[in-house]
Amino acid sequence: MPELLDLVALRSFVEIAESGSFTGAARALGLSQPAVSQHVRALETRFDAELVTRSSRRIAFTAAGERVLAEARRLLAVHDEAVRALENLEEPPVVIACIEHAVPSVLPAVLAELERTIPSRRVVVQVENAEHIAAGLKRGVIDVAIVLGHDWDAPGDEVGLFALRWVTGRPLTAQDRRGVPLVVNREPCRIRHHALSLLARSGTPSYIAAESSTLEGVLAAVRAGLGTALLPMPARYAIGLQERPDLPGAGEIAVRLVTRRGVDPKVRAAATSGARSAFLPARASRSA
Repeated sequence: MPELLDLVALRSFVEIAESGSFTGAARALGLSQPAVSQHVRALETRFDAELVTRSSRRIAFTAAGERVLAEARRLLAVHDEAVRALENLEEPPVVIACIEHAVPSVLPAVLAELERTIPSRRVVVQVENAEHIAAGLKRGVIDVAIVLGHDWDAPGDEVGLFALRWVTGRPLTAQDRRGVPLVVNREPCRIRHHALSLLARSGTPSYIAAESSTLEGVLAAVRAGLGTALLPMPARYAIGLQERPDLPGAGEIAVRLVTRRGVDPKVRAAATSGARSAFLPARASRSA
């Protein structure tokens, strides 16, 4: 086995080249000048060659010294990169993405179960639309996602159902000649498509009165009386809104917990258990 190289001596050797002097190297490394000189002598003994020549004006590296300098820089770069990588050996965070509609009712239960089951794991929460969640799962940058509907190309389970409710912020008044004013999420949005399709199939005229990129914006527009929205939500989250029984029944939509492939089984089990706990034990199996 070859004799091991002294990384401390090699670092002193490289610092001499960086600072241009033994004195500068000693200052940069917090060592004495004799210590730096001793490191160079040790390397010269190890390689059985003169590595540095000194004069009153400057230092110079011999041909052997230049070779040692190049390899020392390469070796120290690899060493320092390895040290940085190993400084923090904690497990990576669990990245959870959640569709906006499930944030108030399902996400807290999932987070609580993860904290109870694997308290040592850090958690990162992202509130995203379906398109971004699908892309994140595919790239492996999202571990767990709370989503709506069954058409997901990812492992997962149905954990509950949301009723799809037509809601408005004001009592019904005379029918608008243009039809039902709708407040919708911007594209892409499956609930938007479902709402328009339901009204079209029932022969109910409608038009888009307002749209928003967020659920909060949709709710604000509905509460302001701009129109009616179709929203997936438990009854307790419809407080302050009025349901519209005159519009076609919209049924229910499945809430699913899906994961990236290869996710830690313990993470998946805890998240699934938490999500299911957010719903009543007895629930139907239908979906929109």
